[in-house]
Amino acid sequence: MGNPSDDAAGRIVLAAVACIERLGIHELTVRDIAKEAGVNVAAVNYYFRSKDALIERVLRDRLDHFVGEAFGLLDDGGKPVQERAFDLLLYILNGSLDWPRMMQAMLAARAGDERFGTELRGGLRAVVAKLGAVLDSGGARAPMAKAAKLVAAVVLPGMLPGTFDGLPSIGLSGAGERSDFVRALLEG
Repeated sequence: MGNPSDDAAGRIVLAAVACIERLGIHELTVRDIAKEAGVNVAAVNYYFRSKDALIERVLRDRLDHFVGEAFGLLDDGGKPVQERAFDLLLYILNGSLDWPRMMQAMLAARAGDERFGTELRGGLRAVVAKLGAVLDSGGARAPMAKAAKLVAAVVLPGMLPGTFDGLPSIGLSGAGERSDFVRALLEG
């Protein structure tokens, strides 16, 4: 049986993720997080000491989750190289579009906290390097440069929501459009 205190801390972390996405990192309050988690403000402070410590935990958890998922998609040796690259890029695109405020929070934290910035850069570099190695195994020319360009292309829509809105043939609102976008990137 799980420790109830772990459950409360876990609910607080999940609530913080939801609140960051709904409100943005700059409008986030401990009161909002506590209400979302169904706990009192004292519980948030008990488990995490401060809002900043909680946000740091959330961002690190999300980054660890992202890198783990990315590596899992790329390590699926049962699939052809192009399919693994497609799965990764679609995962990143969906994450950046479905969680744009979390993406923006990570970038804002990177700018304000050099330690987290180093971790974020390291995580992204590891994913790009892994994608580059997968592309190289498939015979791609300049695989690291290609990997960096591909990852940048699927991260950008979440960093700057609405950038591609209204542009002919670049709709990203539906699953089919997102898949077509990633396929076009891989073919280009």
